[in-house]
Amino acid sequence: MAIVQRTKTYAVCPTCGKDAGTVDHLLNTTTRTAWYCDACGHRYHLEFHTDGHVDIWEGLGRRVPTVDILVLPPQEKPVYFVVEGGRFEDPTIPDDCPEEESKEFYYESHSCPTNWLDPIMVYHDGDTDPHGLIQFVLYADRDTLPPDETWGPNPYNNAVQALIERSIPQR
Repeated sequence: MAIVQRTKTYAVCPTCGKDAGTVDHLLNTTTRTAWYCDACGHRYHLEFHTDGHVDIWEGLGRRVPTVDILVLPPQEKPVYFVVEGGRFEDPTIPDDCPEEESKEFYYESHSCPTNWLDPIMVYHDGDTDPHGLIQFVLYADRDTLPPDETWGPNPYNNAVQALIERSIPQR
């Protein structure tokens, strides 16, 4: 049996000091990008240089974790999906697009269900990249809901269920 040691290189968030994401795939390249820290949500910028040097600095804006409710329109009854999402607060971007419209575009046009449901593939009517199959319903900031527990049902599950039930059109 062989022993293998593998290492990863992480960017450190300039706001909270926690590991904010692996950067191995960008080392020794020349590129500039902006990411959001998974721990605190603040935006930070990275500039990679071919000599391996990386500049990291704090940016404006942050990613706020959300719980996003999606629906597969009725077959016999609707099927709802609850996915981990995010919304972005960035003072440098004009506030001319409500968050709901942005999420609607993201879920219904821009991305495929395989991006946020994490199956191997979603297949619909001959299409293996079926954008627009599932519709955005609503979202709630994650910190407005009770903490999730390892067991269920629990207060978090009940709060998400209440969100879904409020979104169902009354007959």
